[in-house]
Amino acid sequence: MVARQLFKALSVYNPETGKTLKLAQIDYLRHTFFSWTGIKFRLKPGQKIEFALSLFASPVSYFYSIDTHYAQDKLTKLMYKKHYRQRQISYFNSIKINLDTALSLSKRFDLNLGLETLFNIKNGRGDLYSDYHSDEYQGEYVNSGQKTSSTLKSIKAKIGCTVKLMD
Repeated sequence: MVARQLFKALSVYNPETGKTLKLAQIDYLRHTFFSWTGIKFRLKPGQKIEFALSLFASPVSYFYSIDTHYAQDKLTKLMYKKHYRQRQISYFNSIKINLDTALSLSKRFDLNLGLETLFNIKNGRGDLYSDYHSDEYQGEYVNSGQKTSSTLKSIKAKIGCTVKLMD
């Protein structure tokens, strides 16, 4: 019963859409752009197999996110959205490592397997902007005076094929 009361306290009806929304609801949109420079090593121990190791560093990376929080106006009881925007430009903070294998199954067809890891060697830094201040809409994004930081770690497994149309 306590959980049910808590859920009601964290939910609000929006007459514009006719839906009940949780006040804890958050939408998050993120874009990240990297430029890469690096080196690739290849080893071909036989006619049918090739291994490759690639090491990359990102001279410049750009991070942008919009973090949307839903809230309720205290007077009108209507829902509104608070948007928080983060922008960060970082220099030499990301590393990418690829391990790839190509297995030649025929003269025209190769099977490719790979593993890629991407990580930060230091966190990106930037500023936080908001279109609301103390529950009052500002109409534009204003620097909140708060610093932001982001980190990224990912691992991808890849599988693919190469079809050679010309020899």
